[in-house]
Amino acid sequence: MVILCDGTRFYSSAAGVYQPELRNKPLAVVTSNSGIIIALNKLASQLSVRKFEPIFKYKNMVELGQLFTAEANFNIFGSISNDMHEQFEKLVPDIYRYSIDEAFGLLPACESSDVVGYLKRIRRTVYKNIRIPIGAAAARNCTLVKVASWAAKNVEGYNGICVLENTRTEEAILARLEIAKVWGIGRRLGPKFQMLSINTALDLKRYKANKLRLFGKPIQEIHAELNGEIVHDWRRVQLAEQQQIGSSRSMQNRLQTIYEVKQALAYHLSEVAAKARSSNQRIKRLVIFCCGSRFDKSPIPPVSVTIDLEYPTHDLMILLPVLQANIEPLTAHLPIYKVGVNATELCSARYDQQDLFAPKENQRLMNTLDNINAKYGKKTLYLGSLGVNVADEQIGERCQSPTLKNSHSRWSDIPQIF
Repeated sequence: MVILCDGTRFYSSAAGVYQPELRNKPLAVVTSNSGIIIALNKLASQLSVRKFEPIFKYKNMVELGQLFTAEANFNIFGSISNDMHEQFEKLVPDIYRYSIDEAFGLLPACESSDVVGYLKRIRRTVYKNIRIPIGAAAARNCTLVKVASWAAKNVEGYNGICVLENTRTEEAILARLEIAKVWGIGRRLGPKFQMLSINTALDLKRYKANKLRLFGKPIQEIHAELNGEIVHDWRRVQLAEQQQIGSSRSMQNRLQTIYEVKQALAYHLSEVAAKARSSNQRIKRLVIFCCGSRFDKSPIPPVSVTIDLEYPTHDLMILLPVLQANIEPLTAHLPIYKVGVNATELCSARYDQQDLFAPKENQRLMNTLDNINAKYGKKTLYLGSLGVNVADEQIGERCQSPTLKNSHSRWSDIPQIF
């Protein structure tokens, strides 16, 4: 059987590791620059607090002690993630890191007689050593174990552990899982399946395989795994291809000039292109947008421009001139509070049909750019369109900041126990 271990609401849980006073309280993790909520624990969600909203909307709750906040510290989050994965590797002999908070593994043969007991032991050990609550699941293949992981956290009675041992149990869970929440489907494809009366994962499982050819090979593979076949090798499982990629930021200091707007949009385009390259996808359609804040004296309405690319690409040298040629409608009104770039239509670079007349991509240059920035940090190497002084506010909280605590490398930040 394949097992899956993942951190429960990882960012909010990690925020409480070195701040024990925040545990078991409604907690929102907030970006330090723009004050946007990026993560919530379960207690905060029950208060109808919503992610990706400014924290000042909940000012009264914070002042009354009904909601607590923690600063997003990705230096610490990354370190805690590494600690958590090291615990997984000690407990599961054959395991693969899938993401910052998830790991696939193979159930040891010696534990097959008591799978639930084994998963409970993993949960207890990780929480004891790292103070991160995790969910644990087991099933026949990768798609079904993702279904089991969803059930462990969302279906009453499972309490963080779900084992799909037989077809009857599988179908009972699949009947409760919305089609848009199936691994690899998402919100974009969900409505298309609903038009075919496929509303749940069980409906998809029972749908005729030959009628799914229209959706391509990835959907056919999901269908096969829902029916118990083993298609994906969990040791080399790839992140599901993203249907959209976006990068945006709200600015505490408003963008006052056209030059600043161009710089900011160029930065976000570089982020989107880098994400597309990392997932081996090319961009077919871009949406660039900007808007003012509704709390400004003269709020600027949202303005967006949609760009359909003649040839799909993820080369920043090709994308930047396209951006510059379409940026003028966005700069008619200033100052600007928020800017962003979304790639709303993507295609896989693995199955891309090359065109004789398409502009040639400089793959070696893009690989060099990605490798240097991955090794030495963002803004180590960038194009001149981003400006010679790229604002830290544009780069965001993932860069090292002296204001963010790091108890792993700074004596003054070690938590005090009273």
